[in-house]
Amino acid sequence: MATMKTPAMHTFSREPDEFDKPTNKQEWDDAVAQEREKWDTVNSPAHYLEHPSGVECIDVVEHLSFCLGNVVKYVWRADSKFDALEDLKKAQWYLDREIERRERDE
Repeated sequence: MATMKTPAMHTFSREPDEFDKPTNKQEWDDAVAQEREKWDTVNSPAHYLEHPSGVECIDVVEHLSFCLGNVVKYVWRADSKFDALEDLKKAQWYLDREIERRERDE
């Protein structure tokens, strides 16, 4: 099994393509449990470190407003979690909220 390091110097225990996405909730839960044993889920959650750019999500979103940061966060991790559609809907909710705030402040 290959080990690769991103520019942020995070070590991955596998190449990103080696992981087949689970097809049901139980497979997903099992896969998540196995991955959690390998990752620091508090300081560097895997779903924020697997972006092909090698950039960690927090390095981008900390420069944005709360709502826009959440938009980026949910889009960033959408394909790394079981329910991408749910994450995209969350991103849309935060984007709608940001638009409403800006329209109100005009």
